[in-house]
Amino acid sequence: MAATLKALNTQYPELVEALERQTAERFIADGEVVAFENGQTSFARLQGRMQLSNPDAARRTGIAVFLYLFDLPQQELVIVGFTDPRGSRRGLGALLVGHYDRGSLRYAGKVGTGFSEATLERLRERLERRERGSSPLDGGGIRERGVHWVRPELVAEIGFTEWTRDGRLRHPRYLGLRTDKPARKVVRERPTALGARSR
Repeated sequence: MAATLKALNTQYPELVEALERQTAERFIADGEVVAFENGQTSFARLQGRMQLSNPDAARRTGIAVFLYLFDLPQQELVIVGFTDPRGSRRGLGALLVGHYDRGSLRYAGKVGTGFSEATLERLRERLERRERGSSPLDGGGIRERGVHWVRPELVAEIGFTEWTRDGRLRHPRYLGLRTDKPARKVVRERPTALGARSR
């Protein structure tokens, strides 16, 4: 049985407004809308908003709602290099990616999953045309074997679970190339609060 999508904009208009204020044109987020009672999440309290079909009525309930986001996979990163494939893998082993921070290109980690065989081969062809003799990263200190450094021109969409304390991606996966964003515009995205109180 096919799943159906249900828009909940009328029940939570303040959350819609908070999301519309985000600067990203498109993004995908996994999260949960919650309401609190005595410092604890309360599904019973949230039900006071769930059956309403009018945004003004939702606001008049006085029930504050918050959106807790679990996963935001919409981070773009600049491809700065790649490693050779191992075993039966073709094309490339992993992408090395980074982002700009106050004009300096910083390392964010390597991405080795999320590729089809065809994608691996196409990426290798595109990256070989951009190879250079030294790292484009500022600060150095990257210890990877068999790295091919490239001009930082291609932007990849990368999904991941979180940033580590040392500024690396945890569990990254390749989602595709971005052709609509210049590499120099790629910075580390910072979370912002989306919780909104009923007015």
